[in-house]
Amino acid sequence: MSQSLTVANAVRTPPSETDDAVLLRHVAEGDERALEVLIDRYEEMVSRLAYRLLGWSDGVEDVVQDVFLAAYVALGKFRAEARLSTWLAAITVNQCRSHRRRRALRRKFFAKARLREDRPGETSPSDQPTIDKETSAQVRAAVDSLPRKYREVIVLRYLEELPIVEVSEVLGLSRGTVDVRLHRARQHLAQQLEGLME
Repeated sequence: MSQSLTVANAVRTPPSETDDAVLLRHVAEGDERALEVLIDRYEEMVSRLAYRLLGWSDGVEDVVQDVFLAAYVALGKFRAEARLSTWLAAITVNQCRSHRRRRALRRKFFAKARLREDRPGETSPSDQPTIDKETSAQVRAAVDSLPRKYREVIVLRYLEELPIVEVSEVLGLSRGTVDVRLHRARQHLAQQLEGLME
């Protein structure tokens, strides 16, 4: 009774590091309800981060599933030194990197297939970012076009609003490296959005 009560209470109360530790212990013991609670608690955060890291494109649902599967498989490797949300954010970043690599390989494959069929090498509309007249769409396109290392720090720091220290933990980088990447990313964005700011 106490175990199911603990899991049920975890849904109703805001998560704390203690709650997360208890929840993870139940998940590790094979409690399916605890796994559901874990996913319910962090799915929105993981989805939002994946959505932003992937450039507001498709594939988010697949990445979210991959994140929780990878977390479940690697549960024994989780060290309580970091918060659970930080650990899941790091897994999300890695899964998004893998997803983007796979997507790039698919594009190359289909581009070669088109050339073999002697078709003009036009890029399909889905391969190009859709930039409409709205400012938010232009900003999204600018963030999406950043090199991965800059896009990740911008998304984590400004869109997810993580402190610099946590951005460092998620990406496994020193604070100095994060500061440098943020500075360079802001420069890139300023150049790309120059016309928008006039």
